[in-house]
Amino acid sequence: MAPLIDPDELIGATEVAPIIGLTNPKGVPVYRQRHADFPVPAVDRAGCVLWLRADVEKWARLRTRLGRIETWWSALSAERRTEASAVGGYVSMPTWMMESLARAGVMVAGAKWESDPGYTFHLPDDVEAFIAAQVET
Repeated sequence: MAPLIDPDELIGATEVAPIIGLTNPKGVPVYRQRHADFPVPAVDRAGCVLWLRADVEKWARLRTRLGRIETWWSALSAERRTEASAVGGYVSMPTWMMESLARAGVMVAGAKWESDPGYTFHLPDDVEAFIAAQVET
């Protein structure tokens, strides 16, 4: 027997589109074709395609920059979180931090100064704001 689904949790392409960053619901089928990991519809019968809201939101969150930052943060040890919390402003990021952000898909930019033989990598504003919010809670 199939699991029971709360009808209020089902959404169509009109509701899916803004969650995944589209302005037109006609783009949802294109996303289904382009992304093999796009959520499987809970209902797909006779032209009626409906998804579970939680599945779509999770999928979208993992594809956004904020989602990648959240994933990066949750993978850090308590010690690394403490160290990351101390980085900010114009302090250059430690190499481990820059590399782990890049592995998580969070791009960072470097700057080269004439007075510094290497590159300086500063914490992006959105990552700094995310870390500050985590430390406050």
